[in-house]
Amino acid sequence: MIALPRLSTVMLAAITALVAVLLYSPLFVPIVSSFFITAHGDVDWASPTLSTYETLAGNQEILAALRATLLVGVCTVILSVTGGTLLALYYHGRRAGRSALQFIISSAASRC
Repeated sequence: MIALPRLSTVMLAAITALVAVLLYSPLFVPIVSSFFITAHGDVDWASPTLSTYETLAGNQEILAALRATLLVGVCTVILSVTGGTLLALYYHGRRAGRSALQFIISSAASRC
């Protein structure tokens, strides 16, 4: 690995910080303003409240969407970890992983 001169390292860090601020500030502003009372687009910064989140907690459609999102997330993690483990076992030549992965691939290919 080539060592960068000091000025290059500082400039790279500054550009990285600028990109991070530009990417995350549009997310940070609404999150922070959600903890304050908003009326007609004006945020009252003097009165913090959790009323927005109380309203969301009482909305059944929001809670159903949250449950669906969590279910999709958990299933995705389980499938990803299982698939990654099987691929790792296949790559390293373990018999159990190789035969299980070949079974999954052949059963998926037969359905297409």
